[in-house]
Amino acid sequence: MLKRAAMEASHGVRLAVIVPALLLASMALPSWGGDQGNLRLTGTQPLEPPDVSMAQAIRNIESATGGRVLNVDTDPLIKPIPLLKGPLVYGLLTVQDQVCTVYFVDVATGMVLQKSPDWFNHWRKNTLVRSGRLARATITLGQAVVLAEGKTGGKAVQARTREDGDTLTYQVTTVAGGRTRRVHIDAATGRLTEPLADEPKPGLLGR
Repeated sequence: MLKRAAMEASHGVRLAVIVPALLLASMALPSWGGDQGNLRLTGTQPLEPPDVSMAQAIRNIESATGGRVLNVDTDPLIKPIPLLKGPLVYGLLTVQDQVCTVYFVDVATGMVLQKSPDWFNHWRKNTLVRSGRLARATITLGQAVVLAEGKTGGKAVQARTREDGDTLTYQVTTVAGGRTRRVHIDAATGRLTEPLADEPKPGLLGR
């Protein structure tokens, strides 16, 4: 009896650990927990041109949802379980009416494969949304991606919306010819706020 009770208790403990872990995974917290999220697609391997560009994916989502895209990752580190072994995707963090949602878009087809509410960034981005800086920006993240690709001659693999004091900026990372570069663009003027910089590659993973 004691042995059976011990086994049942052990089983209960395992369930108590596994179930919350699965729930957290299904919420699909994006890889941009911080604005310096690690890149997984880099110049360590050739990046094949996607059928749907990052800028196009941003425009499609904003047009379809009426929201604003804040961040984009190519092949985000954390995805819903059904997409873990699926096609290459963009993860697009959007905000609409102060509600954050992540859309997972097939890079090859542009189709939305899944969307998830993002409560983590809902609280983190509330200050940005309420400040009105996003609404006053004359340059969108999609336009910043196009500008960054033009400046570097590479393809965007990551894009961020950031607040630097009273200034709203976009941080776009591109890859070309084995070289990873980061560009910072003022959301009000479209100008580079910092010189072009090579992105360090501390053991970053390719597909």
